[in-house]
Amino acid sequence: RDDMSELSIQRSEESRSEVRSVVQRAHEVKHESRSKKRLEAQSRRRKMDLSEYTEEVSEKENKTLINLCKSGKISVDQLKRLSKALTMKNYCEQFLHEDGCLHALVGLISGSDWNKQ
Repeated sequence: RDDMSELSIQRSEESRSEVRSVVQRAHEVKHESRSKKRLEAQSRRRKMDLSEYTEEVSEKENKTLINLCKSGKISVDQLKRLSKALTMKNYCEQFLHEDGCLHALVGLISGSDWNKQ
């Protein structure tokens, strides 16, 4: 009798463990799905195209973006492309070595408030 009760307790614990693991997996899947939907909604709301961040920036485009940044006549979309370009080491070094680029970028970010510069 003791063996049977121990066996039934063991089976009960195993089934509870299995149920817990299934519930845990379901929660994880639901959490991932919600996170993905939230990211998509935020991207739509911000009018961001995720492909902007996956396409590589060419050398010619990088030079154009640097010149636009220096002149201060850079659009929001071009700033996004510039931020993508600055993730690559060689483009980042080229940006830093170009006279006036960093100063122009700081000016664009801080605006007319000289205290922030």
